[in-house]
Amino acid sequence: VRPRSASVMSDADALAMAVVLDPAAAEAWETRAVKIELDGALTRGMSVVDWSQRMGWRVQSRILMRYPLARFAGLIRQALA
Repeated sequence: VRPRSASVMSDADALAMAVVLDPAAAEAWETRAVKIELDGALTRGMSVVDWSQRMGWRVQSRILMRYPLARFAGLIRQALA
C-alpha cells in the first residue's frame, strides 16, 4: 500500500464546486468520451472514461485534471468558516 501524497486531492464533488467558484484556477483539462455503466456485473452507475480513445465513443466530456491544492484548500476553509 502506497501512502497518499499531500499534493493530490481526489474529492470529485468538492473539486467540481471549486471549479464553479474559481474556474480560472483550473490548470489542466482533458476532453474524453465518458459513459455511465448501467449493465455491469461488478458496478452500476460508475463513470467509465475512454482514456486511450480506442472505444470509438463520442468525445463529449471535459475532465478536470489539475487544480492548485492551495487554492482548493483555501476555498474549503472559506466555505467552512
